Amino acid sequence: MALSKITNSGVDSSGLPSGSVLQVQSAFTNATGNSSSTTFIASGLQVSITPISTSNKIFVIVSGGTMFVPSGRFVYGTIYRDSTNLGISSTVGLMRNEAVGSNEYFPHAMQVLDNPATTSAITYEPYYRIDFASNFYWSYNTYGKLTITAMEIAG
Repeated sequence: MALSKITNSGVDSSGLPSGSVLQVQSAFTNATGNSSSTTFIASGLQVSITPISTSNKIFVIVSGGTMFVPSGRFVYGTIYRDSTNLGISSTVGLMRNEAVGSNEYFPHAMQVLDNPATTSAITYEPYYRIDFASNFYWSYNTYGKLTITAMEIAG
């Protein structure tokens, strides 16, 4: 999977009001990604960020691209921080797309506000799964760029 990365280095956060965006890290791909896994699998699209303070939060957005869901199936997506699923469970995650009646295409729409409480480098990555073993695509190489963006927000 071809990946590209955009970086905006962190700034000195002293004196900035709570809620200020301190740094933005972003990566994208337009490579095809697919699977038939019924358990969450890594997409290969990652972004790393090193928080300035343990009291800051990280807002993560996965957007763009197009997801293909086969007829009658559910595809679930979630975002991991390193090895931690930030979704509501190991099966549901953060989003669900359902193809009713025929194959369907969906834009990505996942986001989470994380409180990692660290100043060490952390990595965020979208993961996907399907409800019943059937081939699905979380990204198509001709249907736009799948993007993950992590923003550090002053606490």
